[in-house]
Amino acid sequence: MSIKSKLAASAATLAAVGGFAVAGAGAASASPTCNTCHHVYNTYAFRGALAAAGAGTAVNTPIVLWYNSPGTTDPGADFITVPVGKVTSTGGVNQSALDWSAYAGDQVVRFKYAPYGNGSADTYIGLNGSKVAIRYDNPNSKWQEWIVVPLGHKDDGKYGKSYALVDVGQTVNVADPYILTDPGDAVTGSLVQQDVEHVAVNQNGELPTNQVYEGDGLG
Repeated sequence: MSIKSKLAASAATLAAVGGFAVAGAGAASASPTCNTCHHVYNTYAFRGALAAAGAGTAVNTPIVLWYNSPGTTDPGADFITVPVGKVTSTGGVNQSALDWSAYAGDQVVRFKYAPYGNGSADTYIGLNGSKVAIRYDNPNSKWQEWIVVPLGHKDDGKYGKSYALVDVGQTVNVADPYILTDPGDAVTGSLVQQDVEHVAVNQNGELPTNQVYEGDGLG
């Protein structure tokens, strides 16, 4: 079974709402001055949203989970989803060693950091080693690209309601992809930096909640 099949089968029991917002899709704003910004939530605890620690703007500012809800005024959660394209069976999204056939049809996105709607720094969610942090725009942007893999089954009403975010730059083995992860199911608000880890499907065939995300809009 491909990892996409494993992921699609893994979250049938997870209840989730929403999807990922594409820029201009009318997403709920994360601060009053960023009408195209949105939140990306982890599915457990208090649905903490991805945020730059302390709403910082410096490169390598850690991306953490912080208390958040739609309509909040936290500029650290101001992210604009930038579509890169959809995966085809032959790839086509920045040259990568990834076996693209397993993700054919899935959206690839980048998350631009735009506190209060100001994206002039041209920074994105990327990696500092295996840790997720604010990074400058990279001309070889596969290091800042995420495959949005829908979870759940089409026949249970949950398909496309929650997602695994597969890291394009790190993943080279389709059977064991790197996925955006909240390490150790850290407590929301504990400022634990997010990272990328291998997929961890448990003994019941379900993806752990610390590797499942949801957001406003697309879905």
